[in-house]
This record gives sequence, structure tokens and C-alpha cells, in this order.
Amino acid sequence: MMENRICVITGATSGIGRQTALQLAKKKYSIQIIGRNKEKCEAILKEVETIFPNGGHQFFVGDFENLGDVKMVTNLLLKNLPRIDVLINNAGCVYQDKKISEIGVEQTLHTNHLAPFLFTSRLMPLVKKGIEPRIVNVASDSHYRGKFNFEDLNYDKSRYFVMTAYERSKLANVLFTNYLAEKIKDMGILANSLHPGVVKTQIGQKNTGSFFGWAWRAMTAVMGISEEEGAKTSVFLASSEDAKTVTGKYFDKSKEKRMSKLAADTALSNKLWNWSEEVLGEQFDFS
Repeated sequence: MMENRICVITGATSGIGRQTALQLAKKKYSIQIIGRNKEKCEAILKEVETIFPNGGHQFFVGDFENLGDVKMVTNLLLKNLPRIDVLINNAGCVYQDKKISEIGVEQTLHTNHLAPFLFTSRLMPLVKKGIEPRIVNVASDSHYRGKFNFEDLNYDKSRYFVMTAYERSKLANVLFTNYLAEKIKDMGILANSLHPGVVKTQIGQKNTGSFFGWAWRAMTAVMGISEEEGAKTSVFLASSEDAKTVTGKYFDKSKEKRMSKLAADTALSNKLWNWSEEVLGEQFDFS
């Protein structure tokens, strides 16, 4: 077990993010909590401090629906942390109705892909200083059904459906991870994505109407696993000695799993990376 490693977790105040924080605190990781609600951040901070006192735990408040908040939080982390040993991109949302973000991008893709893309890229100076650094991106088996049409990213030519948008955003998570892993492999930094399982969390009831929320509750009641179980693969990729040389892979139940054919498409991952830099108006050189 590697003690006192500095771990940044987005969406750490509830669901599998919270459980990931608690489980890594038990392994004596210094937990850096990112959440959008100050009171919830304070609550999970007390929990991890109870588990691992004097661990240097902190919280930073920011809403990843807003890229201004992403930039603000990264600036604070760059100022306050000496390094990042583990970065876990866990935060995510679903939207029942189509919504366009402040930069003109469909909100699901904006929050679930562009926010962690920007967050990770801006934090690379700290990750490069990390001890055996690892990047863990929480994706989903929903990515198997995901598709990309760069001519209709905002669903102006086709009907918007909450799950279609979510599936595409999860495909983007895996594509981003694969491209990133190749980009940083010579730096000794690992990057992997994962499926947490169908977890009994509140994500399906955020930004959704009553029918979709009811359907989500019904599905997870039958098929869902606990939040504790859902965090296990994130914890495995963040901390296990068995994962310390693996990069650019997709995991489920703490085991490598074949990703979708589209997710493994290097041309598509390259196109998504270039589009992401273009729409964000930033280019990232990790050398």
C-alpha cells in the first residue's frame, strides 16, 4: 500500500465519488474533494478526516457545468498542491431535455467530456510531478451504444434523447482516455477508464423529469449494485499494485474488458481531441 498519496476526486460528495473518497482515505490517501455544494463538501471532508486524521484533506467548490468553475478550481489546485498522484474524473450528469452550454455545446457532452478534458489537461503539470501517477476516468458500458456525428453534435438535425446523449458522452470518456494514455505513456503516467456497474445512485434523477427519474429508480432497484460496490473499480485503478503498469485500457469489476470498436478507433479519438481543443480555444502540450 502506498501511503499519503495525493488524490483529487471530482464529484466526491455523493454516490460512487463519495465512496471512492472514503475507501481511499482508509488506504491513507490525502483526499482532495471537488464538489459543487459547499455543505456537502464539508460533510465528506469530516468523514475522510475521521477515517484518516491529519491527511491533508481539502475541498474545492466548483460546478463542472460551468467551464469558468473548472478553470477556477484548477487554478486553486495548481496553487495549493505540490503534486497529484491520482486524478479521478468521476463527476457526471444527465439531462432529460436538450440544453446548450455557455460555449454552444450540448450540455451532456460539455459536462461529461469537455469539463474533465479541460480539468485533466490543465492539471498535467501537477500530475507530471506525481509519484507513480494515475488518471482514472469513470465511463460506462453505455459507451458501447454511443455514436458520434460531428455534423450534428447539438442534435439540431436529429431528435435529442437523454440516453443517446449520455451514451455519446461516455464514449467520449473512453476515447479521451485512450488518446491521453498514448500521449503520456512515455512520462510514466497511467490513464484508464472504467464501468462502475449499474449503481444505485441519484445521477438518473438529476436534471430529469418525473418519468425518467421513476424509470431510473425502477431499473437500479432491480439491477443496481451498492455505491460501495460501484466504487471498487475506481479504487482498484487508483491504488492496486496489480494496476500499476496498465494504461489505455477499459475496466469492469476490476478486470480489463474489451471496449467498443468505436472506442478503440484511434482516428476518432484524434478527431475528438482536436475538436475539444478547438471548441475550448486551448491547445495542450504535455512535453
